[in-house]
Amino acid sequence: MKTIVFTGPESTGKSWLSGYLAGYFKTTWVPEYLREFYKTNNGIAEHQMQTVAKGQLQKENEALLHNFPLLFLDTNITSLKVYHQYYYKKEPIWFKQLYDQSKYDHYILLTPDIPWTPDPQRESAQVREELFPLFLQELESLKVSFSIVGGNYQDRLQKSIEIIEQIIQ
Repeated sequence: MKTIVFTGPESTGKSWLSGYLAGYFKTTWVPEYLREFYKTNNGIAEHQMQTVAKGQLQKENEALLHNFPLLFLDTNITSLKVYHQYYYKKEPIWFKQLYDQSKYDHYILLTPDIPWTPDPQRESAQVREELFPLFLQELESLKVSFSIVGGNYQDRLQKSIEIIEQIIQ
């Protein structure tokens, strides 16, 4: 099984691409667990970040049980780490232990160059501009395989399909 993670700042198309590509490649995807947690709990506090990370990993592990040859993730706990560092100005102590429990084959880092869409869980278009270099820095520090994808929605879709087809060949 190959696992592809869509990552990057808010409102860059991660959920849309994950869902669309799951249909295109006839496989499954894991939505971002933070959205579910946020709705249920009317927000999130720093002390809840590890709980959200564990919930994300649980959803990923449940999807892996279906044994599809390809799995798309609408983010993973790397995003939680970046947001934790951005908002709380410190490294989350739980990240390394939890991150080491999973294996991801490739990340697709989405750029913030499409229109920002308001959402109760989103901050602002300005924040996503500030976050993008932090996501890039995190992927580089993890020494993982990743591609940067930008442009309009059609460009993002086409480039992502090309990347994924190379990975699964």
